[in-house]
Amino acid sequence: MPLDTRQKAVDVFKGTDEQMEILRELSEIMETNGAR
Repeated sequence: MPLDTRQKAVDVFKGTDEQMEILRELSEIMETNGAR
């Protein structure tokens, strides 16, 4: 695979990881708010 393509794939995976973290935090906040 060309280096450019691999770097783009890595960037996409990093972005997905960050989105998953944000989603996880949001769901925890939702659960906390719902438990009140």
